[in-house]
Amino acid sequence: MKTSPVAPATGNFVSTRNGSKSKLQLPDGTQVWLNSGSNISYDNDFNGTSRQVRLTGEAFFDVVKDNARPFIIHTATVDVTVLGTAFNVRSYPEEKVTETSLIRGAVEVTLKTNAGKKVLLKPNEKLIVSNDSATIKHDSAKDTRKRPATMTLTQVHHLDRDSVAAEVLWTKNKLVFDGETLGQVARRLERWYGVTVTIQGDELKNIEFTGVFDDDNLTEVLYALQLSGNFKYEIKKNEVIIIP
Repeated sequence: MKTSPVAPATGNFVSTRNGSKSKLQLPDGTQVWLNSGSNISYDNDFNGTSRQVRLTGEAFFDVVKDNARPFIIHTATVDVTVLGTAFNVRSYPEEKVTETSLIRGAVEVTLKTNAGKKVLLKPNEKLIVSNDSATIKHDSAKDTRKRPATMTLTQVHHLDRDSVAAEVLWTKNKLVFDGETLGQVARRLERWYGVTVTIQGDELKNIEFTGVFDDDNLTEVLYALQLSGNFKYEIKKNEVIIIP
């Protein structure tokens, strides 16, 4: 999957199809890497008193610092406010959560359904927000009682001690699965390779996978997953069928 610079489309709207990624520069110089199956838009007055964009899908932002004009990213679940920083936002409508992963600087995340609920992230922290989130918890919380949907504050995951955070390896053309179920992996494969994936048998959907694929093709990824997941697969043009 190749990455290439893309100029904003008419109306300041940029989208990427499944199987592709884009890189663009906003009018203030901010760099944006847009993952597959994603889109970003901004108004014509972006260089005015505020810098605001709307995101559906996943993007990595390297924001130019401007103390007088905060940079705000609007998603369906949260708003992310920054001055100058680098971070990743993942907010696909078909997924259950929105993730904000901070690499450097500082960001403030506001819950859309509760403007008074704000979380300030520090470098290497990640906030995972359920679409109907109502409370905040930490990974270390020992309370195992059933709770309403939550916002979970955790750490970004470095697969190796000095490696780039797993959450942003997609910008390096690396496909990463970090304890994800086969059902989640299937959706990632659909966006990454521009295919349709069908899983036959619900018992397969909950098998978990962890791994990094560096510019591997679809067949190579499926073969590796098959070895650890004990399933079979068929590829028919742009459709993948996974069977027990």
